[in-house]
This record gives sequence, structure tokens and C-alpha cells, in this order.
Amino acid sequence: MRTRFQAHRGVSYAFLGSEQGILEELFSAKGHAFYRFAVPLDLTDAGGHRFGIDPDDWLEYLRAKFAAKKMTIDDASIDRLLRRDAGHPQDTMQVCAALYYLMRDAGSRSVTPDLLEVAYEQAMRELERPFALHWTELGLAQVPAAGRETHRSSRGALRGRCRRWRRAAA
Repeated sequence: MRTRFQAHRGVSYAFLGSEQGILEELFSAKGHAFYRFAVPLDLTDAGGHRFGIDPDDWLEYLRAKFAAKKMTIDDASIDRLLRRDAGHPQDTMQVCAALYYLMRDAGSRSVTPDLLEVAYEQAMRELERPFALHWTELGLAQVPAAGRETHRSSRGALRGRCRRWRRAAA
């Protein structure tokens, strides 16, 4: 594949993946066919915002989504949510889904700090399941306490940051 890629002119490639180590090994380990074929470009700071999404865009998007369900979420709640989940898109959407169902079931039309906290905890329990599988694959019966804390405070570190690799200049 490298030979074919190198034959193309005026073309850029993006190699995407959520398993950071795999891409790093592929492009950074001597002896591999793609050694030094691409360089990493960390997307966590794209556009100056974590995961490339401006908090104002989150604000507008989430307000509109809740409004479509005849519910309201205030700016302070959105700020609190984005601080708690570090603005990770999947985490944010998971928390919002849990929040919506809690509000629907409670007949609430406005987000409260208590509902947000319960939704966050529910979403984090759901999001921990895949990590538990990874820990099991590594031969560990359960996630070590330090791993749980790392997951809660910085899921990006455990998930592997999504990196975009672009073809290195010749």
C-alpha cells in the first residue's frame, strides 16, 4: 500500500483511529512498512477548543435540542456539563440522553443541578462498561481505583485520543 500511496501526487491522506498506540506503532516503529509515512496531528486542540468544538456551539446546539423536546437547559448547566465531561462529544451526548430521559420520566421541563448530577453518574456508569471489557481482556478482574478516577477525570486519556495522521512532507 505504501508504494501505491507514494505514487500518488497532490494527494493527502488522513489515518484516523481511537486506539492511539496502534497508529503510533504503525507510523513510528522502525521496520514497519509505514514508518515515518505520516505525522500525528492531535485533534484535541483543533480550533483552540477541546475536541474541536467551541463551547458556544455546544451551548446553541444543546439549547436547541432540549427546546425541540419542550425542555430548557440554562447556560450554567451546560457549562457544568462540559466541565464535568471535558467536552468529549460522546460523553456529552450520553449525559444529555440520560438527562432527557430523567426529565421526561420526572415530568420536568427545566434542568436542575440534581438532575444533571444523576444523569452524569448514570452516563458514566454506562460509559465505564467498555473499559471494564478492556480491563478484562488485559487479565484484570476489575478496573483499579486509579483507573476509575482517571476515567472520570479525563476519559480522553483512557479512550485514546483520536489522532489524525497526515502524510509527511517528502
